[in-house]
Amino acid sequence: MHSSVISAIGHVAMQVRDLDAAVEHATTVMGMRVVERSADHADLTNGAPHHSLQYIRSDVDAVDHIGLEADGPDAVAEIRSRLERENVPLRSAGPLDECLEDGLVVEVPAGFALEIYSGMPRDQAGYLPSGVRPKRFGHVNLAIEEPQKTLAFFLEILDFRVSDYFRGGAFIRCNVEHHGLGVVRGRGVMHHHAWEVESITEIARLGDVLDELGTNLLAGPVRHGMGTNIAAYMEGPGHVGIEYYADMLRIFDESTYVPGDWDEAGYKWYTLWAPELPTPDSRIRQLGAAPALRGVAA
Repeated sequence: MHSSVISAIGHVAMQVRDLDAAVEHATTVMGMRVVERSADHADLTNGAPHHSLQYIRSDVDAVDHIGLEADGPDAVAEIRSRLERENVPLRSAGPLDECLEDGLVVEVPAGFALEIYSGMPRDQAGYLPSGVRPKRFGHVNLAIEEPQKTLAFFLEILDFRVSDYFRGGAFIRCNVEHHGLGVVRGRGVMHHHAWEVESITEIARLGDVLDELGTNLLAGPVRHGMGTNIAAYMEGPGHVGIEYYADMLRIFDESTYVPGDWDEAGYKWYTLWAPELPTPDSRIRQLGAAPALRGVAA
């Protein structure tokens, strides 16, 4: 199995106009628990990690940063060395979050901030959630104007591998799961962040929870062609999509896997279950948040 300096997509941090509403959505719909809360900031977890989701009060809805978990402190040191060798400046020489043992912040060509770190505490106690708590944070999808430059950063510096080509970009992975990032051509936003659940049963329960709250899923459930995951989407705080998914393809043999090249004009990239491309609520196509960097120059 291919080794990588990044072991997982660790967390996502969003700037939001309405912090209270964002925290309420995370706790009542997503089944998260507040770990730390101040007037302007909330750390939330879905399990043992100190946080997998962060909300920050702001006058804009934007992506504060995306957290990538390095494969230990030696991997962080290797990434520092690679960035220095390629003359890539740091936004911060240390991590943004005080609970992390080590890390750095760097800006990818598309403008999004990456907090690359090791030593996330995994000491949170179990709890009985409301809503539908996911198993883990899984991936983010970026729709950006020039995907090739950002793809090169992830592939060449952070050891990601291509799983499938699509819409001028690719879906890429850092571990056995089919994708941790989608980097495709679009209007310069993070379209959605995605969370793994146990099975389609939890996705159905999410639909029920939303219905009880007087809202609804925007798309799905479908089985995507890329990744073969069963997925459904809702609108989340910060005007971004939130995907819940199950049954994602896992790639264990790097020597035999061949990336696909999917035609957007077809429908099977989106779903294997329908005879033609379904028409999801048009709101899902309008979702997405631009990057808003808060890191300090090193």
